[in-house]
Amino acid sequence: MKSVLLIGDANTYFRIDYARNIKSSDIRVDILSFSKCKEENEQYYDNIIICDREKSGVLGTLQVYKKYHRIIKNLKKYDIIHIHSVKVLESIFSSLLKSKCSILISTLYGSDIYRVGSTDRLILRKLFRKSDYISIGTDNMARDFVGFFGNKFNKKIKIVPFGITQLQYIKAAKGNVDSIKLELGIPQDRIVVTIGYNATKEQHHLELINNIKKNEILKKAFYILPLSYGNQEYKKIVIDEFERSGIDGKYFCDFWPIEEVCKLRVVSDIMIQIQDTDAFSSSMNEYLYAGAAIITGAWLPYKIIKKFLYLVNSAEEVSSLLEKMIDNLKKYKAKSIGAEEFFDSNYSWQAVKPKWLALYEKES
Repeated sequence: MKSVLLIGDANTYFRIDYARNIKSSDIRVDILSFSKCKEENEQYYDNIIICDREKSGVLGTLQVYKKYHRIIKNLKKYDIIHIHSVKVLESIFSSLLKSKCSILISTLYGSDIYRVGSTDRLILRKLFRKSDYISIGTDNMARDFVGFFGNKFNKKIKIVPFGITQLQYIKAAKGNVDSIKLELGIPQDRIVVTIGYNATKEQHHLELINNIKKNEILKKAFYILPLSYGNQEYKKIVIDEFERSGIDGKYFCDFWPIEEVCKLRVVSDIMIQIQDTDAFSSSMNEYLYAGAAIITGAWLPYKIIKKFLYLVNSAEEVSSLLEKMIDNLKKYKAKSIGAEEFFDSNYSWQAVKPKWLALYEKES
């Protein structure tokens, strides 16, 4: 049996989903978490090691560094140490981490490339030098990684996406749109438009709401705002603005199980996703898989699925495109035809799991 230590937050959805799909009778999955694991998530890991902070500010940071060093120093040796979303912390202790495993893997999320300053990038190079593999989700991300970090790590780069567990739930829910609308309090006879997928200003909710409320054609649609996670202060501002706007719709703030989240995907006719930066939005892809027409930013690195998308160059361009979609929905939704087959072939766990397991084998 191979022993794997994941490093990252044990409660993050992508971490849970990864462990749930990778763990087997042949693979033991432990986790070193930066927050206490919620009781309902303990089932996904064989062993949980906690490195959380008890103090805030600089003292809390120093505390975490000392605790992290002590934990790594006392670790047994693993076959694989697999870092999910790299941080300066792992880079500082990368030599020690490498001494505790046969294979060290650094898996980069979008924020690790696009939201990291130049000083941190310099520090992270040490971790990449020690890593056996650097896994990245898309070709576009890999090219940007080389642009930021140089080409000295090219031989270590592996393009491996995460599987999208939601695909199976969306497929099962597609035939129940009318009953799901009834359950969620969504009108049966209205075009449903979803704006973004979290409560962060990068989704440009306020600009979109302002443009919609001034346009009578756009106000014919029913709007959904998923706000279950993000910035709490910003969420309140969005809700207040939405309630004052006179736009017909609903916002959802509760965290839902996967099956419930997928219901929002299948009832949406149009989805707007124009956040400032992104690697490869799993949430957006789920709406696409469900058959929605997608409006997204031309600046985002979605080349691999570009043929399924409608691109805009700014938030201001959304309104005119949205008008056309509302006027001829069937025509615009037709662009998503073929997306289901594409994602089944490339992003189901059945398709991607062998690629992840291949990283757990040392190349000769």
